[in-house]
Amino acid sequence: MKRKSLLLVVVGIWLWLPGARANETAVDSLLAVLPTLSDDLALSRTYYAIAYHQLDDTETAIEYSRKAFAHAQEAGNVEQLAKAGFMFGVLSDELKHKKDAFIGYYKSLESYRSLENDIYSAKCHQAIGRLYLYAHQPEKARDHFSEASAYLSGKPDEQRVSLYLDLADLYYEEEDYESALSYYQIAKELATTPEKMVYTGIWMGNLFLNTEEYDKALASYQYAEEAVRGTELEDLNMGIISYNRGEVAFYQDDMDKAMELYAKALDYRGESTDYFVACYLNGVARVHIANGNYSEALATLDESLQIGEGMRDKEQYLLSFELAIEAAKDADDLATAFGMQQKYQSLLVSEQEAETALSDARAGLEIQLAENEILAAELAAANRLRIFLIAISSGLGLVVLIMLLLRVYNRHQRLRNKYDRKQAAIKELKRMAVNPEW
Repeated sequence: MKRKSLLLVVVGIWLWLPGARANETAVDSLLAVLPTLSDDLALSRTYYAIAYHQLDDTETAIEYSRKAFAHAQEAGNVEQLAKAGFMFGVLSDELKHKKDAFIGYYKSLESYRSLENDIYSAKCHQAIGRLYLYAHQPEKARDHFSEASAYLSGKPDEQRVSLYLDLADLYYEEEDYESALSYYQIAKELATTPEKMVYTGIWMGNLFLNTEEYDKALASYQYAEEAVRGTELEDLNMGIISYNRGEVAFYQDDMDKAMELYAKALDYRGESTDYFVACYLNGVARVHIANGNYSEALATLDESLQIGEGMRDKEQYLLSFELAIEAAKDADDLATAFGMQQKYQSLLVSEQEAETALSDARAGLEIQLAENEILAAELAAANRLRIFLIAISSGLGLVVLIMLLLRVYNRHQRLRNKYDRKQAAIKELKRMAVNPEW
């Protein structure tokens, strides 16, 4: 689905974990203790504490979190596995390691459910739902959001705000803007924290931008700016807000204003991820193309393409190619346009092939899982029949009993063999269905 607005908003770890700053003294002390530990539970708790103190450095924190999660699983301690799995899920999510995030959240969910912790069970369901939403599987996302809603029933409104935002995002993904807006408005009325307020304001603005209600979009971005001013989220989000205001100006054909706002967004590049910097550069390039400044556009896009090479999310990388081809053609630089077109086509083909292979594997997996459920039911029925026959054996002749038992045993073995083959097929399909983004 092609959208006008910048849809992704970096939602930091502060939405899920208490804020923390790296404490070098504490980290050094914990690292010194590690060699003296051999118990998995103690190791998990120590690695978790180190990761917690390193939350400002996600790349470093996740390595300690990974070890905390692994030792928690070895220890089998439910409380520690719940905490370690959730932290590992959040950090993996931050780094776009969707497969690891999925595993962390699921293990955490199992533990929090057994602990009867409704709040964090709901958070796990919401996190898994967002992963499905990211993978464009809204129906599965809806299932998890429904589970979260059940856990949050009767809880204070503030604890339900994030769920309302998730439901709004779900309807946004499905382009049901009326339903999405209703949930954003509920979240706006109930939100009291800067992170939820700025998220609500930006996404409501994006919605109004998509429906071409530009005054309402600008009012929403203003609400987001007021919510984030003076907080630790300011620098991160002001670039996004400036960019989206630039989008409003661009679609109103005010190119001077759009360029000013895109340039302002780039002032925050030091606090922005590569994805957002590429977005801002592509915005500048679009204005250059609209103004006929093709050489400036190509120079800007060259920088955007360099940034895009290392990104997992290829959306902006592909857009940079499309814009570069357009600019080169308009400048009558056919050699550059042809070279860009070849690179773009190669990239697009590889992306499509990967997606096709992944879709085929997932489709096959769904079929195998469905058949497996039937086989499991048949196998259970065969087991029940065998037990029943043994129970009434005293009333049957020995020969008849042996014949019946042989018949049941053979049927049972056929089902078991078929079941085992299905399990092996499922394992292989799962391996095929997992790519770096899932």
